[in-house]
Amino acid sequence: MRPADLIKTWLYEKRWSSLCRFLLCTALGVFVWNFASNGFQETLIWICFLYALFKMRKGAWHVWRNSAGIAFVLVLIYMIVSLPVSTEPVSSIRDFIKLLDVLAAMFAISIIFGDEGRIRSALFYTALALTCVFTMDLIRLSVNLRADIFKEAHFFQPFFMSHPNNASMAAGCAALLALYFVWYRRNSGWQCCAWLVAVFINVFYLIVLASRGPQFAFAVTVALSGLVMLPGWRKKAVWLLIMCVAGVIVITQIGEINPRFKEKNSMAGLCERNIVWQYTWELSKNHPVIGHGYGKRIFQDVYYSSNPPEASFIFPHPHEYWLYILFSHGWLGLVLYAGAWALLAIRIVRHLARLETFRERALPGMIALLLVFIHVYGLGDWPTNIVYVMLLWLIPAALVVTNPFISRVQANQDQGIEDEAV
Repeated sequence: MRPADLIKTWLYEKRWSSLCRFLLCTALGVFVWNFASNGFQETLIWICFLYALFKMRKGAWHVWRNSAGIAFVLVLIYMIVSLPVSTEPVSSIRDFIKLLDVLAAMFAISIIFGDEGRIRSALFYTALALTCVFTMDLIRLSVNLRADIFKEAHFFQPFFMSHPNNASMAAGCAALLALYFVWYRRNSGWQCCAWLVAVFINVFYLIVLASRGPQFAFAVTVALSGLVMLPGWRKKAVWLLIMCVAGVIVITQIGEINPRFKEKNSMAGLCERNIVWQYTWELSKNHPVIGHGYGKRIFQDVYYSSNPPEASFIFPHPHEYWLYILFSHGWLGLVLYAGAWALLAIRIVRHLARLETFRERALPGMIALLLVFIHVYGLGDWPTNIVYVMLLWLIPAALVVTNPFISRVQANQDQGIEDEAV
């Protein structure tokens, strides 16, 4: 069938409502992920939150009624209770208020996107929207930098998504999701090819920005993907062998992939992260039980008012996820956070162990890989901005797809993603 006839058939069979819904959801995805501080996004989130409250009356609260869900609720309660005892309560409360829309969206996701089909739709439009905005940014960089794009893109301002690391992490997430949809739409030639193009765009963008932390986290996630996705120890063993060979090749060519890995000065202390890590550890000892308090403002005030070691960079945060939790919430908070993430990891691993086919493991496995990707990155940086939003919103998504009481949509069904309820 000719492409023109295919498009005409699609329009007549699916009707204009499907096309309008596709365009609307894509536009909403662009607004949600590219205009995070926009008033329209916040309004949309709170409307979804109110709708989720209405739906909750019909028995949708069960997504959080498990050990992992309850653990994250306890983390939230601890954050709220500790606000008044912060070293600077006003600053903590202000920063927490800014987080409320993200928390409201977490609840709304668990209710509105309450099954695998709806989660898949949300991930579909997330990947599509991010691919669109990164395509536009690649055009911006190409027009301004031309032949120097690989050398200067990392430093070119104004930064997209506030920093190259944030944009690179979002591109990595979009690339992983696009890979999933390449497999999911494998029976549709043109859709599969379209998602292959999306994979290329996002990976190319990740390479162009030359952010070392996101690239390292992406490589680790890809190396672990077979262990998460593939059923059976034999397939896992083969995958591990292939990744070992690929790892040797990548390590020997790392300077060609990203010349910034060859910068001895910045690599020696990871852009002086060793300075902020060590001093933040010392500051954490001053408030070991409950921490200094939530918020980046408190960190900056405490850090720079205590005669810190000299550094060439200004540190808005400690550049390490768990160290930041220790500084902000103390050992008590660290135990709560670690317990919540451990329970969610155990829940995902147990769920995947019950699934015997790749088809069944694909969606929960992909969400697990996204969490791995962000957490590996968090070992050397603080997942801020869009990355932090992704991390939090993946929690309800993971709870939904691992819930045994939710009716799940099979990953290889023929119905198009765009026809699923959003």
